Amino acid sequence: MTSKFATTIDEKDLEMIDQLPHSKRLRDPPAPLRSELFADFSESDEVSDKPDSNDDDDENSENSSIDGLAPLSPVSWALLMLPFLLLAMGLGIAYAGRRFDPGQLLGNSNEVDTVSDINKAESPLVYDLHQPQDTSLRGISNRQYNVSATAAEQIRAYRQRDALIIHIEVEYHAGHAICTVLGNYTPGPDCWQLKDLPDPSYPYYYPWLHRDTAANAAVVRSQFDLISWKFNHPPGQVTLSDTNWEHSSVLSIYVARDPMTRMLAYDKKGAELWPAVFGARINPDQAHSQWWAFARSPYTDNFALRALTSSECCRGSHTPKKFLEQAKALLERFSIILDMECLEEGLEAVADLLGLQIALPQKKNQASARERIPEAEVYDFLVAKNSMDIELYEFAKTRSLVQCSSGRKR
Repeated sequence: MTSKFATTIDEKDLEMIDQLPHSKRLRDPPAPLRSELFADFSESDEVSDKPDSNDDDDENSENSSIDGLAPLSPVSWALLMLPFLLLAMGLGIAYAGRRFDPGQLLGNSNEVDTVSDINKAESPLVYDLHQPQDTSLRGISNRQYNVSATAAEQIRAYRQRDALIIHIEVEYHAGHAICTVLGNYTPGPDCWQLKDLPDPSYPYYYPWLHRDTAANAAVVRSQFDLISWKFNHPPGQVTLSDTNWEHSSVLSIYVARDPMTRMLAYDKKGAELWPAVFGARINPDQAHSQWWAFARSPYTDNFALRALTSSECCRGSHTPKKFLEQAKALLERFSIILDMECLEEGLEAVADLLGLQIALPQKKNQASARERIPEAEVYDFLVAKNSMDIELYEFAKTRSLVQCSSGRKR
């Protein structure tokens, strides 16, 4: 290479170089220094009036070779880079679709606020939210029950002592009955939170994340057969939808209740705030004022719907429809739903399916909400305010293990 350069430079040229500023030498060397080696990468000092021919292209290609290697045309470069470009695009799309898990950085999996995509990725079962009750399962009495395929697998697992019963208890939705009836006939029920944890690994918090469900169920199942998750307020970041209800090691039970009768269930705090609502005899003017204060309070705002979805719900009669759809989808995932209207028959059916011998509680007859609310305007206001919760209850009744036949008026 040195000899070839040397043959193109004479003494005159060198003198010209010495007279140029240093920056000019680097940026724009004189014509004699522009070797034909760099003809394709530098602008020509003269513009030719003659059109290029194929022969000229061939000649330029030969003359522009560096140590025998010809430069690539733009098309060749594009074809060469295409596989790398496609690979980079694929990796970018895969990374964009990957969910970021803050729990991996914080070391606290219970601070992750979602699970829908984790469900799709990790769930061992594919559960159609509109799947009918399509499997017939026989109880110990030889009676046939229609349940979902997922529930049938979970019930069989419980019979083999491989599944944990989780009762999802909205406050005043038969929590005491489930614990005293089913719990008394299952080994060591943990119906509510324990004061002394069995061991440091015991998952005292709830709901559980999808990825933690199986491991947590195994820890609890070593101690108890049945636990209760009680909700007297909306869940936090992790909601009931985040738990892996389809896993074979979890058997979930939910009792649905008419929102109008639920809000009238005796509550100690409510009795202090609104004595007239919970049976106290006071003068009519005070009673009228207390009934309206009660009707307008958060206590009477779609209570079950909020517990099953999130704290963002609800706004009375203006509650967005999306929360109702979320709650319906969640109910479809539970193993067993009972209607509190015929709770005794429901408990008997559950015991039959699980292989338990139980003593049923005495059935109580209660007045309807319309009979207990003295003012028609207050009653109509509460029905409108809780329309979403009432619709959810009507939906749950259609999914109940036992269909009630009483047809009692609301």
